Amino acid sequence: MEEKKEFLKINFRKRSASGVFVIFDLDDHGHKIAYLPSFNLSGYGQTKEEAHDMLINEVLVDFLENLTALPEYLAMEELTKFGWKRNKILKKQFTKPAFVDKEGVLKNFNLSETTVIQENLIEVNE
Repeated sequence: MEEKKEFLKINFRKRSASGVFVIFDLDDHGHKIAYLPSFNLSGYGQTKEEAHDMLINEVLVDFLENLTALPEYLAMEELTKFGWKRNKILKKQFTKPAFVDKEGVLKNFNLSETTVIQENLIEVNE
């Protein structure tokens, strides 16, 4: 699998965040799951669209709102735990090499090896 760079931009003064993230779509016993490994977040639903809606518009937005409400040094600690690195010149920008193999996703969800996993990029503006 080729390596893709995820992108995160945080304005701590305005308490806002935006970015591009890799998500994985999978089917687990008739439920659709959207998984964002860069923050270990997931959403689910009866359809892929419902799973994406929950992940992006509820779970991820809540996560980013809480992250930007933290003092900057604590937010930096959290981002570092997830493997994000701050751009040395553009201090509001963060990147992360996004490499998660199929086996890693399967282990996180205890799925069978035959589970189909699709990879997508999403863009979020909060």
